[in-house]
Amino acid sequence: MRYDRDGEDLIGVVVRGHACRDCEIMEVASVAPAIIDRGLATPGLLASVMTAKYGEHLPLYRLEQIAERSGVELARSTMADW
Repeated sequence: MRYDRDGEDLIGVVVRGHACRDCEIMEVASVAPAIIDRGLATPGLLASVMTAKYGEHLPLYRLEQIAERSGVELARSTMADW
């Protein structure tokens, strides 16, 4: 996931790939290394959550509600694991 600070949107991850019809080999674009192992959060999303939690003293349930209003399911248990 990526956080767009200007539009204040949470954006899901889409991985694009191409397949060869003749040899049926699928090529997928490389993904940048994750800060958290097996995690989808980008540095921008992590920074915004940490700033809101520790800098602005927002509890995780409020951050969860903010994400819900944007149409993104971001559980507080997930943010607590970060």
